[in-house]
Amino acid sequence: MKEIEDACEKVRHHTQFIWPLGNHDSRFESRLSQAAPQFEGVGGTALKDHFPKWKTCWTCWLSDDVVIKHRYKSGVHATHQNTVSAGTSIVTGHLHSLKVTPFGDYNGTRWGVDTGTLAEIDGPQFMDYLEDGPVNWRSGFAVLTMRGGKLLWPELVSKHAEGIIDFRGSLIDVSKL
Repeated sequence: MKEIEDACEKVRHHTQFIWPLGNHDSRFESRLSQAAPQFEGVGGTALKDHFPKWKTCWTCWLSDDVVIKHRYKSGVHATHQNTVSAGTSIVTGHLHSLKVTPFGDYNGTRWGVDTGTLAEIDGPQFMDYLEDGPVNWRSGFAVLTMRGGKLLWPELVSKHAEGIIDFRGSLIDVSKL
């Protein structure tokens, strides 16, 4: 998160840092409160204490038609189920799968988006958690563009190789940025 803050500052871009909390975020506080309940409420015992520039929330509405949450529905077809059930375009990150699923009905087209993960999917932090098993995850993120308050087709940026990303059909070397 610090890298994101630094990148925004580097280009002198005014940014609101909004953090839709997820299921893993609560584990920090839960574990501390189980192990040392007498310290509940002390500065530093909440994960958000360590990221003061970020505003936490469960849901972030970009417009009346686009909502961001960590998760809503689950499973391999969650992006489809999310937008059908929510009745709006919905962006989540729980699956770590990096994909866009369009859905159209009489109200037009809306999108279910999973943003992937910024983590290295084969990193050591996942070894024990995943028991060294394969995952349908991808390192990357989604780019959302709004025009007239409406979401255009979401675009994906994915890791192609070390230091190389795939965006709009081009391989871009980001290793020196």
